[in-house]
Amino acid sequence: MKSIAVKALLQKIDQAIQDIKSFPNSSVLEESYFAKFLVVFICGIYEEAIETIINEWIAKFNSSQVSQFVGDSLRYTFKNPEINNIKKLLRKFDRHWERQIDQIPNKAKTALDSIVGDKNSLAHGNTCNITLNDVIQFYLDSKIIIETIDAAIL
Repeated sequence: MKSIAVKALLQKIDQAIQDIKSFPNSSVLEESYFAKFLVVFICGIYEEAIETIINEWIAKFNSSQVSQFVGDSLRYTFKNPEINNIKKLLRKFDRHWERQIDQIPNKAKTALDSIVGDKNSLAHGNTCNITLNDVIQFYLDSKIIIETIDAAIL
């Protein structure tokens, strides 16, 4: 991981998972709430990680105007880090970056879309039956997407 800031963001997820696992004898209901928390938390961290990577890349050009424009644009237009939204965003900068995402195993892409889909279901008051183990596995499977973006851009 080239971005120290993004590495720290991913460590926040790892720490949250470790903290949740440290609760002894959690009930099914408690684990359900932990799972729901994690999908929202992971989704938010992934959004921030992608924005951070792009902003770090833009900063290399030493143009405060470009940095401000890109930062503001990302903040207002990039809200759900589903795989297609990520590809669409990266394509705006460099089609090679999009192709890097295409090379990622489908299991990782499906895991990411599951996290985002469950977060959206929760946000709109719909039922979300994801388990804590599912969320943790989806995170472990999808983290490669952030790592790939970091490697491709920085």
